[in-house]
Amino acid sequence: MEPNYKTVFNRTTLYRGILAPDGTVRAANDTILAFTGSSREQVIGTELWKVPGVRFSERTQQQVRADVRKAAKGEIVRHELTVQGAERTALVDFSLQPMTDKHGDVTHLIAEGYDITALKQQDAVTSQTRHGQTHTNLLVTYSRDADEPMSEAILNAFLALDIDIYEMDRTLQDWVDTDLLDGFDWHSARPLTIRTRLWGYSVELTVDAVRIYTDIRS
Repeated sequence: MEPNYKTVFNRTTLYRGILAPDGTVRAANDTILAFTGSSREQVIGTELWKVPGVRFSERTQQQVRADVRKAAKGEIVRHELTVQGAERTALVDFSLQPMTDKHGDVTHLIAEGYDITALKQQDAVTSQTRHGQTHTNLLVTYSRDADEPMSEAILNAFLALDIDIYEMDRTLQDWVDTDLLDGFDWHSARPLTIRTRLWGYSVELTVDAVRIYTDIRS
């Protein structure tokens, strides 16, 4: 029996879509529609970073647009993104795969996203246990990748606590200068530790981790 490719496309836990080289959505599977809370008609024909029902931070939106430009030139793109859907925030392992014709010209892009929210939450708990954290007010330790911007690591740490930072009255930029924060030389020979307060929590930032504590003043 011939495989039903439409069924395979839709029966998946992956967010999967087909884009034109300029990032316009040409096809989107049922998983994307469920996450966004939008109809297929609303999604098809929009640019990926403008899909109804999805909210990106300004920084992430710029990143996605840059990703599309790279993929349209033939480059495979893959990294993590934090996105807000219709009902929840998700951390997604996102990728763009350029597809070419016989002349080598990019004809469309395959966009895929794997929801790794639960995995990151487990990693945070594992990291806390591994390092023997005994602080009674420590809520989570998020392990930061070497090339991950500190601002993104902060958002992901709150995501690991299942805190919807996109529903807050204040954004991360309202609390701290994210450009300045990302500009620090976190890998310098002199260890750098910053402690601050965000959304009612005490937060400690180091080169390899973001730690969130209950605020002892609350």
